[in-house]
Amino acid sequence: MEQLSSYILAIGQCPSAVKLVRQQQQQRWHQEQDLQVCETEYHYWFDNGVELVHLEEQDRIPESEAAMDSCPECWISYRVTETAGLAIRPLGKQFYNRCQQRHWLKMQVAQQAP
Repeated sequence: MEQLSSYILAIGQCPSAVKLVRQQQQQRWHQEQDLQVCETEYHYWFDNGVELVHLEEQDRIPESEAAMDSCPECWISYRVTETAGLAIRPLGKQFYNRCQQRHWLKMQVAQQAP
């Protein structure tokens, strides 16, 4: 069974069992109440035929507020859109900030270590 974390690690250019071969990015801005929101969609293709969509949504906040928060809120999701016949688990994952994502990846790497 393949692990979703392997693909996320490859996206971050970390050692991984898979290799990223192509990526595409699209960015959109919209207004929500008093905040400007940036939504970025990434599409990734891997050497084994797997495809993955990664979405990030982040509010644009004043730098003075951002400096006070060590890990600002941002919505991150990953979804496998093409498995290429492989059993990938989980097929999707969501995070509420980059710190949560880093911690999850660290735990996944530790579980896979011999």
